[in-house]
Amino acid sequence: MDAASTWYAGTVTVRSIRQIENALKGKPGIEIELHNTERFHIGDLDWSLQIGDLKLARPTRRSADHHSLTYVLDLDDWNNLKDGAPLYLTWGYYDAKKKEVKPFAYLNKKILGKTRQSNGTGDSGLTNRFRPIAKSAG
Repeated sequence: MDAASTWYAGTVTVRSIRQIENALKGKPGIEIELHNTERFHIGDLDWSLQIGDLKLARPTRRSADHHSLTYVLDLDDWNNLKDGAPLYLTWGYYDAKKKEVKPFAYLNKKILGKTRQSNGTGDSGLTNRFRPIAKSAG
């Protein structure tokens, strides 16, 4: 794998971040939904989301069309995350920084609770608030 690479095809964005009740064994949590312009690969491993140093092993839900993945974290983990923390996706449970994976966005906690208003293309209008990184050619 090349240094500073991505492990997926397409463009991944954060579709929404919202607080949900009964997320984790009856306790509230934070749900983060990702959207990809291409289908997420399905295989023996699963997609892991890393936010800063916090690693979420697998999505709690995926869309039937394989364009969306949803992850849930508890409120303590959310409160400990730093605004501006890099977001990474890895195929399997790896440390993205050690594997030199390029972040697809940076956390902006201010969009928590903003409603998702999808236009059918997966664009929630929140993408620019997450400061996505443009893919470089090559």
